[in-house]
Amino acid sequence: MNKSKLIARLIKPMLMSFILLILMTSITVFGSKEALAADTVPLAGTVNASTYIGSLNTTANLPNGSFDATLNLSNDQITGNLSLPEGSINTKVFGFVPMAATFEIVPVGQLTGSVNLSTLKVDVSTTFNIKLISAEVFGLPVNIVGNNCQTASPTTANLSGSVDPSNLSVDLSGNYSIPQFQNCGFSTFLVNLLVPGNNNSITAQIS
Repeated sequence: MNKSKLIARLIKPMLMSFILLILMTSITVFGSKEALAADTVPLAGTVNASTYIGSLNTTANLPNGSFDATLNLSNDQITGNLSLPEGSINTKVFGFVPMAATFEIVPVGQLTGSVNLSTLKVDVSTTFNIKLISAEVFGLPVNIVGNNCQTASPTTANLSGSVDPSNLSVDLSGNYSIPQFQNCGFSTFLVNLLVPGNNNSITAQIS
């Protein structure tokens, strides 16, 4: 049995697909990566993320998302999907108005990126819109942004990090901008006064 088939047989039953990155590091050292050039490998995991929204000086947790992608061994490229749950924030706008909001990161196209199989460094980009599902002020159960409030154009987060060999997780972080919003009814002006900006970051652990 040639080396390519043997490695494929070893990889298939592994539930934590990122262990492949560790195995492929050893393969590259021995110069046999070319034998696997035609192969692709599925990658999957749970994503626990958080995002800091600079304009509101608040952080929202986005736990138990999903990552489903493919690694092309011929060029070390990753293509796939990153899905995150809705996030919630509680903050005070203008320093004294309590506001509770729920939002969703809506992907536009697929996540793309690469893995350096020698250093286990990971770089990915994901493009998305931000949908503001609801916003309530002063604790009143009235959604002031309607049902169609979202960014007028997509934004892109460029994330980088590395595989942790000790637990086979991937830690990523990066920055992104929040564009102007549209279709928020009478609150569109207020939303665009408070939310858009460049000082935003996101961290994610895939395991």
